[in-house]
Amino acid sequence: MYKEALEVTKKAQGEEHPEVATRLNNLAFVLEEQGNAKEAARMGKQALAIWEKALGLDHPHTQAAREAWG
Repeated sequence: MYKEALEVTKKAQGEEHPEVATRLNNLAFVLEEQGNAKEAARMGKQALAIWEKALGLDHPHTQAAREAWG
């Protein structure tokens, strides 16, 4: 379901929208729990990059993602 939500959001909002970052981040945590740390880190870092660009370095989402994935 997370992958589907990610794809729908990308199509509706565009690749660089903060909601895409939210979907990526959620999926990253699921993948991490499933033991897929490499893919989780890749998605988490992608979410972080989107949030940094869209929301700035001081936004709570950006800061939390930096702690988790940065």
